Amino acid sequence: MGALRSTPYLLLAVPVIFLLIFFLIPLGIALVFSFFTNEPSAGMRADLTFDNYAKVFTTPVYMTLLVRTLRLSMLTMLATLPIAYVLAYWLVRLDPRWRVYAMFGIVVALWSSVVVRAFAWMILLSDSGVVNSSLEALGIPTLRLMYNQTGTIVGLVHVMVPIMFFPIYASLKAIDPSLEHAAEGLGASPLRRFWRVTLPLSTPGIVSGSLLVFIIVSGFFLIPVLLGGGRVLVIASVVVQQVGLLNYPFAGALSIILLLVVLLVAFVVSRIVARGRIEGGIFGA
Repeated sequence: MGALRSTPYLLLAVPVIFLLIFFLIPLGIALVFSFFTNEPSAGMRADLTFDNYAKVFTTPVYMTLLVRTLRLSMLTMLATLPIAYVLAYWLVRLDPRWRVYAMFGIVVALWSSVVVRAFAWMILLSDSGVVNSSLEALGIPTLRLMYNQTGTIVGLVHVMVPIMFFPIYASLKAIDPSLEHAAEGLGASPLRRFWRVTLPLSTPGIVSGSLLVFIIVSGFFLIPVLLGGGRVLVIASVVVQQVGLLNYPFAGALSIILLLVVLLVAFVVSRIVARGRIEGGIFGA
């Protein structure tokens, strides 16, 4: 009997230990280092100071990068949401025999390397790539799709669609079909049924998926480097640069500030959604 009672704690111990080793301890080290002093000649010293944080908030370029990072995350989230929602909505209503194959295709997208997908988009979006070559053949002026925010967002959306998809799919799948049938019986049109029944009930999935995408993109480094070509600088790019320069204190300060800002945004959004649900729903009763 005692062994059965201790089983949940043993199962919980594995993820807790994993988070402790690979998240909390490295985060704690970064937090401690962020208060250290770094000198080009002497290197990092354990002289506690707030200069690294002051440098971020008093240097306009770093505040600009922080705003750009948050804006890129927000734009990616907004572009990913309708794609993932339509995909999830379609899959929920797809014949179960075909749904397995469609779901397998989405899972396979998660298996493929981000680097491979980024290089594929580089082939498609470059000045002499497939898209511009096709436009040129049709006599249409070519577009600047690489080494700017447009190409970066395209690549990020491609990577983030599966991340956004699964929470929304879970919410849509959990909706009782009888609710839509009841609305239909009361004379509600398909659009009204979607707006007043399906969309409000899928709000938890929308919020969860949106926060996941926003948080992940805010720390993304690879795609802005490859598709942005060094012209779309974000906080993660500067962190990697500072680590390369062995300036661990300043890299730690940048990382902690970005983490706190992202957590603040997630907290505010969660509170707004919770208050909206308590007061009768975001989309009205």
